[in-house]
Amino acid sequence: MVNVHSNKSSPMPEKKGGFSKFSNVVPSPSDTSLVLWRYLDLAKLIGLLNDKKLHFARADVFQDRHEGSVTNSMIEALNVQFADRAKLPKTLSRFRKQVKENTFISCWCMEPESEAMWKLYCGDNYGVAITVVYRDIETSFINQGLVIAPVRYLNYQTEGFPQDNVLYPFFHKRLAFANEREVRIVKWCSDQMPVGISVIGRPPTEEEIKEHQSEVRRGEALKVERGTGISVEFDVEKLIRTIVVHPYAPEWYFRIVKLVVEKFTPVLTGKVKWSSMRTEPLY
Repeated sequence: MVNVHSNKSSPMPEKKGGFSKFSNVVPSPSDTSLVLWRYLDLAKLIGLLNDKKLHFARADVFQDRHEGSVTNSMIEALNVQFADRAKLPKTLSRFRKQVKENTFISCWCMEPESEAMWKLYCGDNYGVAITVVYRDIETSFINQGLVIAPVRYLNYQTEGFPQDNVLYPFFHKRLAFANEREVRIVKWCSDQMPVGISVIGRPPTEEEIKEHQSEVRRGEALKVERGTGISVEFDVEKLIRTIVVHPYAPEWYFRIVKLVVEKFTPVLTGKVKWSSMRTEPLY
């Protein structure tokens, strides 16, 4: 799996050799020194520092029902292409289900710091955020078969994206989520692509579906084994830039965070900081 760099984007990128170019569909930021934020509670911070592994959630457990889906305009285009329209929804649904069960995601937010994200992930008073640099994460993960890129926000009624890569839908979300300014690290955990429209360009034949059943059964077994997420090696000492404490946390909570970091990763103790939102007004 390759992550190609580009700072150019277009709604529906041109294809070369019949396939779209990943960096045209989901481009990297023009400035890879961009700081990324991940908001989490203290228990998750302890887990990260102790295990030195980053959690990736399985795509089918996300709350957004449109996670990993295609847009309305893309469905309309498929309806025009395929004569047997009655089978299209069922075929597409089965395909996307298999894809989501094999896709694992770690979600981050682009700078600047966001009060809305503090409240969404940590509540009103308690929690922390770790910050990293985009290019450091990219360099660390690219050799592990992971893809990192900012999410693109679209009007799902009128816009779309190519369907020749099973990961494209996970880098696109509806405009209602644009305030998240999300960057995703995505890992595909299957040796094979599922049979479906987005791979072969047409509804699969019955023979192709039957041939694929063994892979489906294997996928079900792996689903049980993995649970709702996987963990990926994460060099906390090298990658974590700062550990930021909730802007509205009490003083004692800040001290606890420092004690926790000192216990599990002493070298990061000096990187524990108050949120910049905690500063006093000038008047």
